[in-house]
Amino acid sequence: MSPVTFYSQLFTQTRRQAPADLERPGQQFLVRAGYIHPVAGGTPLLPPLGARAMNRMRERLRAGLEALGGMEILLPPASDTQNGNAVFQYDALLDFLSVHLRSHRQLPALWYAINQRPQETPQRGGGLLSSRFHTVLEVFHLNGEETALERGSADLTGVLVGFLRRLSLPLTGGEDLPFAGLQAGQAWMIPMDIGEETMLTCEECGYTAAPSTARFARPEPVTASPLPLEKVATPECKTIADLAKFLGIPESQTAKAVFFTARRQGKEELIFAVVRGDREVNEAAIRRVTGAEALFPAPEEAIRAAGAEPGYASPIGLKSVQVIVDVEISQTPNLVAGANEAGYHLLNTVYGRDYTASQVAEIALAQAGYACPECGEPLNETHGLIVGRSMRFSADFIRERGLNYFDTSGQARPLWLEVHTLNLTRAFACLAELQQDSYGLILPSPASPFDVHVVVLPGKENHVQAALPALLERLEAMNLDVLVDDRAESPGVKFNDADLIGIPVRLTLSERSLQQGGIEVRRRSAGERETIPLEDLTRWIRNTMSAGES
Repeated sequence: MSPVTFYSQLFTQTRRQAPADLERPGQQFLVRAGYIHPVAGGTPLLPPLGARAMNRMRERLRAGLEALGGMEILLPPASDTQNGNAVFQYDALLDFLSVHLRSHRQLPALWYAINQRPQETPQRGGGLLSSRFHTVLEVFHLNGEETALERGSADLTGVLVGFLRRLSLPLTGGEDLPFAGLQAGQAWMIPMDIGEETMLTCEECGYTAAPSTARFARPEPVTASPLPLEKVATPECKTIADLAKFLGIPESQTAKAVFFTARRQGKEELIFAVVRGDREVNEAAIRRVTGAEALFPAPEEAIRAAGAEPGYASPIGLKSVQVIVDVEISQTPNLVAGANEAGYHLLNTVYGRDYTASQVAEIALAQAGYACPECGEPLNETHGLIVGRSMRFSADFIRERGLNYFDTSGQARPLWLEVHTLNLTRAFACLAELQQDSYGLILPSPASPFDVHVVVLPGKENHVQAALPALLERLEAMNLDVLVDDRAESPGVKFNDADLIGIPVRLTLSERSLQQGGIEVRRRSAGERETIPLEDLTRWIRNTMSAGES
């Protein structure tokens, strides 16, 4: 990119009004300033200002990744993602690895790609928020050892999250494991009321996680003595609510039974999950503990074939069924459960005495109001937009794909692979919503199309035009990208447009500033103006930009 661009070269013009269908002020400013141009179909055109902003973001990230040894690759466009499952976006890469991965000498490897990715559910609000295609950075970290992978992952997170924080975006991060085939995951979200994602967060200690992976503090185990098992009639009590009302007990004293059909390694099996009656089953947790690729509600005929009765089921007396109980079930005696007979339930069921399970795990779904697992304070529900993810492929997935290498002793070992993603389009869209005032955008340097906006106000004499080349030479020597407003417009129009565009630093060169001994300087984020000598400009800009980067 040229270090100096004249406003008259941009072609675009600022607009006083944005299209009426744009709901969000940030997206309105992007259109009015000339960063985006709405297009029928949902994906805006990016004029020179928008393209430069996106390119500068790319270059910052490229520099950070290549400092870690990263190399760029080009991936084919994403095809069918199988109901949004991101694992399958990388079929081409995995196929490449299966052909070319041979020796430990090829590892570690760090690759990155910057692609246009389709968005299956564009966000409401218009502009970039509703774009059907997003610019996404994807980083692939390959290693032969898990510990080395984790060290490299920390460095990558520093680059990616550090970049987002330098944009002054209010990030929250937490556990996130939305896709089959993944062993671990983390997501970074920008809290926004229009966000489609839900996270549970603790305002006291900062714990944050997606509901599917969130943990919560369980009450102390119940110490009551086990009571004798008793079968009672419970007509028309197929739901937990009906059962609790009929018996006059809280739902927490019942055991909820949920049947699933799990698909794993091409086979299907019946899974019986049991949680406390006032809880919900976390299907993502069931997939994690079983290694299931997918879960489906079990058909009634399969439930009956296992010896259970829909609506009145319990694990007591069942055979050849994988039973998974939540940890609370194993710690709470005398729960009411189904009798596997229509119209009847069992009082005082006790785990370990009346039945056992294939697995005991945390399979209850965390919800707002539950106790934080770290500090015990209530969890709150937050909405936002996910801008970044870190995903580690499971060992089973890697083995199934045959992604092995030969170690120093010639033994075949499975690869360790992580994928880190950062959605640049969404980050810039959120930045426009969150970094603004009544006059326009307030962009930080990493996402601004230029570092400096020079407003030239020619006077009656030729002093301003004579001083301009020396000013630009000084800015070029600092390796800054500069926009020079050379238009024949009034000072008011130029200042208003500068505020609307939102470049971090504005310099005004005028007869008045020269008469006062130099040049007028202003930070877009601060608002105050001052005139400083030209010889102090380099130091002022460096101090200003350092403050903005911290």
